[in-house]
Amino acid sequence: MLRYANFGEVFPFDIPYIDDFGKKLMDFLLMHVTGIQQAAEKGALDPYTGICRGVYHEGKLGNYATSIEGTERFEQMLRRWSFERDGGDAIVVVSRLHEPISIDRHKHRER
Repeated sequence: MLRYANFGEVFPFDIPYIDDFGKKLMDFLLMHVTGIQQAAEKGALDPYTGICRGVYHEGKLGNYATSIEGTERFEQMLRRWSFERDGGDAIVVVSRLHEPISIDRHKHRER
């Protein structure tokens, strides 16, 4: 999540999915992202926090550190929302970019 924060504001941490733009974004994601559609169909998606409860049936996805410097604000909110990694929860995280991404055509030529 910290990586997303480097690009701009992060849904649902900086901007909630319950504000006007956030609702439109969640509607867009529900229309275009299969995994989010499936979570919603199963009743696992909380459209206000973006948490998908128990979607990883085998438990926590990956073995990654949670005590990384700079992530405290994310972890506090996840705890407040009762996010359970070991219970297979996932969260929909989207970054609202500070500025558009551009690709320099000279650096990224087809091979």
